[in-house]
Amino acid sequence: MLVVLVGLDGDAGEGRITGDVVRFAQESVTIIEGWTFRQMRQALAAHPALRHDAQQLSETELLAKIGVTEFKQAEGLFFPDTYLFAKGSSELLVYRQAHTALMKRLNEQW
Repeated sequence: MLVVLVGLDGDAGEGRITGDVVRFAQESVTIIEGWTFRQMRQALAAHPALRHDAQQLSETELLAKIGVTEFKQAEGLFFPDTYLFAKGSSELLVYRQAHTALMKRLNEQW
Protein backbone atom coordinates (compact mmCIF):
# COMPACT_ATOMS: atom_id res chain seq x y z
CA MET A 1 0.00 0.00 0.00
CA LEU A 2 1.32 3.47 -0.92
CA VAL A 3 0.03 6.69 0.54
CA VAL A 4 1.53 10.08 -0.24
CA LEU A 5 0.63 12.98 2.04
CA VAL A 6 1.25 16.56 1.06
CA GLY A 7 0.98 19.54 3.39
CA LEU A 8 -1.12 22.57 2.58
CA ASP A 9 1.89 24.38 1.14
CA GLY A 10 2.80 21.40 -1.05
CA ASP A 11 5.58 20.27 1.26
CA ALA A 12 5.65 16.69 2.47
CA GLY A 13 6.85 17.30 6.02
CA GLU A 14 8.96 14.69 7.71
CA GLY A 15 7.11 13.01 10.53
CA ARG A 16 3.97 15.12 10.03
CA ILE A 17 0.61 14.04 8.76
CA THR A 18 -1.01 17.22 7.54
CA GLY A 19 -2.85 17.63 4.30
CA ASP A 20 -4.71 15.54 1.79
CA VAL A 21 -3.93 12.13 0.42
CA VAL A 22 -3.01 12.76 -3.21
CA ARG A 23 -2.25 9.23 -4.35
CA PHE A 24 -3.38 5.88 -3.02
CA ALA A 25 -2.59 2.47 -4.41
CA GLN A 26 -3.45 -0.63 -2.49
CA GLU A 27 -2.51 -3.29 -5.01
CA SER A 28 0.51 -4.06 -7.16
CA VAL A 29 1.61 -6.34 -9.94
CA THR A 30 5.17 -6.99 -11.07
CA ILE A 31 6.09 -7.48 -14.71
CA ILE A 32 9.29 -9.51 -14.72
CA GLU A 33 12.13 -8.61 -17.09
CA GLY A 34 12.40 -11.24 -19.80
CA TRP A 35 8.73 -12.18 -19.77
CA THR A 36 7.02 -12.54 -23.11
CA PHE A 37 3.86 -10.60 -23.83
CA ARG A 38 1.96 -13.86 -23.37
CA GLN A 39 3.41 -14.29 -19.87
CA MET A 40 2.50 -10.70 -19.02
CA ARG A 41 -1.08 -11.27 -20.17
CA GLN A 42 -1.31 -14.43 -18.08
CA ALA A 43 -0.05 -12.63 -14.97
CA LEU A 44 -2.53 -9.78 -15.36
CA ALA A 45 -5.39 -12.17 -16.12
CA ALA A 46 -4.60 -14.10 -12.93
CA HIS A 47 -4.40 -11.06 -10.65
CA PRO A 48 -7.46 -11.11 -8.40
CA ALA A 49 -7.56 -7.34 -7.79
CA LEU A 50 -7.72 -6.33 -11.45
CA ARG A 51 -10.88 -5.96 -13.53
CA HIS A 52 -10.37 -8.40 -16.39
CA ASP A 53 -11.66 -6.43 -19.35
CA ALA A 54 -8.79 -7.14 -21.76
CA GLN A 55 -8.82 -10.92 -21.83
CA GLN A 56 -11.03 -11.23 -24.90
CA LEU A 57 -9.14 -8.57 -26.87
CA SER A 58 -6.73 -9.54 -29.61
CA GLU A 59 -3.20 -8.17 -29.38
CA THR A 60 -4.02 -5.47 -31.95
CA GLU A 61 -7.26 -4.53 -30.19
CA LEU A 62 -5.48 -4.28 -26.85
CA LEU A 63 -2.84 -1.97 -28.30
CA ALA A 64 -5.54 0.24 -29.84
CA LYS A 65 -7.41 0.43 -26.49
CA ILE A 66 -4.32 1.78 -24.74
CA GLY A 67 -3.60 4.25 -27.52
CA VAL A 68 -0.73 2.45 -29.24
CA THR A 69 -1.24 2.82 -32.96
CA GLU A 70 2.31 2.92 -34.30
CA PHE A 71 3.00 -0.75 -33.52
CA LYS A 72 1.16 -3.88 -34.67
CA GLN A 73 2.73 -6.38 -32.25
CA ALA A 74 2.91 -5.99 -28.48
CA GLU A 75 6.11 -7.95 -27.82
CA GLY A 76 8.75 -5.67 -26.30
CA LEU A 77 6.44 -2.67 -25.77
CA PHE A 78 6.12 -2.89 -21.97
CA PHE A 79 8.63 -1.92 -19.29
CA PRO A 80 9.30 -4.53 -16.59
CA ASP A 81 8.54 -3.03 -13.20
CA THR A 82 6.08 -3.09 -10.32
CA TYR A 83 2.89 -1.18 -11.06
CA LEU A 84 0.47 0.15 -8.48
CA PHE A 85 -3.28 0.41 -8.91
CA ALA A 86 -6.49 0.64 -6.92
CA LYS A 87 -8.43 -2.57 -6.43
CA GLY A 88 -10.88 -3.08 -9.29
CA SER A 89 -8.80 -1.14 -11.83
CA SER A 90 -8.82 -2.25 -15.44
CA GLU A 91 -6.03 -4.44 -16.78
CA LEU A 92 -5.76 -1.80 -19.49
CA LEU A 93 -4.47 0.66 -16.89
CA VAL A 94 -1.47 -1.58 -16.16
CA TYR A 95 -0.78 -2.12 -19.87
CA ARG A 96 -0.91 1.65 -20.41
CA GLN A 97 1.38 2.32 -17.43
CA ALA A 98 3.94 -0.25 -18.60
CA HIS A 99 3.95 1.03 -22.17
CA THR A 100 4.22 4.66 -21.06
CA ALA A 101 7.13 3.75 -18.76
CA LEU A 102 8.98 2.06 -21.62
CA MET A 103 8.46 4.96 -24.03
CA LYS A 104 9.58 7.47 -21.38
CA ARG A 105 12.81 5.59 -20.80
CA LEU A 106 13.47 5.18 -24.51
CA ASN A 107 12.89 8.90 -25.12
CA GLU A 108 15.26 9.77 -22.27
CA GLN A 109 18.01 7.64 -23.81
CA TRP A 110 17.52 8.72 -27.41
